[in-house]
Amino acid sequence: HLLACAWFAIGLLGHSDTGARWLQTEVSVNGDLLDYTALGRVYQYLTAYHWALVQLSLGSMEITCFNSSERIFGVACVIVGLFGGSALIALLSANLVEYTHGQRERNDKLRLLRRYLRIWGVEPRLATRVLRQVTERLSEKKALTEDSVSALPLLSSALDVELHTSILTPHL
Repeated sequence: HLLACAWFAIGLLGHSDTGARWLQTEVSVNGDLLDYTALGRVYQYLTAYHWALVQLSLGSMEITCFNSSERIFGVACVIVGLFGGSALIALLSANLVEYTHGQRERNDKLRLLRRYLRIWGVEPRLATRVLRQVTERLSEKKALTEDSVSALPLLSSALDVELHTSILTPHL
């Protein structure tokens, strides 16, 4: 929305070193050639919004830059789109790798347990109960304890005491 409004404002009020603006682009409406300034505000806004989405997603549309102000803004939007899209893909990829790694660890534990039960000839009904319980416990979210936070031993003793006091005071 903000990019669309900025694009519209630049087209309407921005400095034009060429004397032309994107809002002066002619478009065919029912056989008549009209520029965007002759069309309604809703259509102008939707066109600007479409332009902004296209710039961020590296697509294309019929609206182009007609002066240096529009061109600078357009290039800046494309750069933001490149970095934003790249960051989003990196974040999604990292989360997917983390999830896959967690699933692999879980599956490896269950596979090793099944193998153990099979090697030792555990009766199928008992093996099913064992597997069900282990599967449930692997799915449980465990409470975060002090022992599982490896950065806490790095605290000074004074700050460690202050942290413990803060944590334990509400429970007293």
